Amino acid sequence: MAKAEGLFIWVIVALEFIRTNVNKEEAMQKIITAQKDDNGMDHPHGELDKLYKLVLDKHFSGTSNERCFREVTEFIVAVIEPISSLALKQM
Repeated sequence: MAKAEGLFIWVIVALEFIRTNVNKEEAMQKIITAQKDDNGMDHPHGELDKLYKLVLDKHFSGTSNERCFREVTEFIVAVIEPISSLALKQM
């Protein structure tokens, strides 16, 4: 599929997005019809960016998960030392 741009990770993320949705047909349609953001920037993996945005919007928009996601992400970005997998799981 052209949207995968030769990236196997795109296929993995797309399949997991479809698998975890209650309405699988709707999830497939969202992936197929996802439009590029017209922000004037040329990304080498624009299709993967669109897919990640779709997944994050679906799982974190307008929910309490969004606040939790932001707090954990801010913490990860702010630390100087790498964070262990165990520490991330505990968060």
